[in-house]
Amino acid sequence: MESIRPGNSEQIPVQASQHHVGTILVRFVGILVAIVVVMALLWSH
Repeated sequence: MESIRPGNSEQIPVQASQHHVGTILVRFVGILVAIVVVMALLWSH
C-alpha cells in the first residue's frame, strides 16, 4: 500500500497553524464553560 503525498511539499506557515490551534482552544473552552454553567443551573434546581 503506497502512501499518498500532496504534489507540493511546502509546510504550513507557523502563524496560521498557531492561530488555528488558538481558535480551536477558544471554542473548546467556551463550550466547556457553557456546559458547566448549564450543569450548575440544573444542579441548583
